[in-house]
Amino acid sequence: MGSALAEIRERSRIVVDEKEYQTGVRSIEMLRRELGENVPTAAYIRQFRPDAGLFLHPEIAFNPYDPHNIAHVARTQIAGACIARVQLRRNPRAYIVEQFVLHALAWHDIAVDGDEGYEAHASRAVTRIEEKGQQTKFYSAQWLQIRELMRHHMRRDDPALDEMPLNLLAMLNDVRDADASDLMRPPIYEPLNRIVLRTAEAVEFQLPLISQHIQMVAASISGDIYEAQFAAAERIGLLRVSEPRP
Repeated sequence: MGSALAEIRERSRIVVDEKEYQTGVRSIEMLRRELGENVPTAAYIRQFRPDAGLFLHPEIAFNPYDPHNIAHVARTQIAGACIARVQLRRNPRAYIVEQFVLHALAWHDIAVDGDEGYEAHASRAVTRIEEKGQQTKFYSAQWLQIRELMRHHMRRDDPALDEMPLNLLAMLNDVRDADASDLMRPPIYEPLNRIVLRTAEAVEFQLPLISQHIQMVAASISGDIYEAQFAAAERIGLLRVSEPRP
């Protein structure tokens, strides 16, 4: 994988610091060893792809140069699945429902409205899902949990007990770390030392550097920008390669 990744790096439009690049390579290898056969597949995660009609502004979602596009969604879902699986492997009794994390990440940015009202986009996303009737796919107790993960994903502080049940905090931190792990993407370019991560696993495996590797490889893949992230993650050895789609 190392030599192939180095060749891709040379051709990529994404400039990666040498030290961060090497750390990212090691992090991918560590994560693969940790998860073993439990590494997620693209076929599994793409089941949680958000429907195109859910996006308030498709011109944002499908613009390859917009930081809140559907490629960002894919990278956060890859990160979220990996975090959840490591945590459940280490503590099978943890209250983490991977599917809830992936649904929340699928929809967390569907109502981003350019530069206007950014702070309110999380609550707008919840409203939009309910207007589109997507919540009817779940039992009410399930939807209430996914809704809270979406609603609070932007918060830097932890919600109070009267705002969100305490047992959802672990999943909320997974959603927030999966989102934060993609902050090095252009044109945001948040430096690694300024990214706040809440879970020990996101820190241990340096998830922002893994996300940066996915971006670097995906930049050389044409076609559907959501699918390109999975192809990139397979190419760098982060996702387990599954049977091709029919």
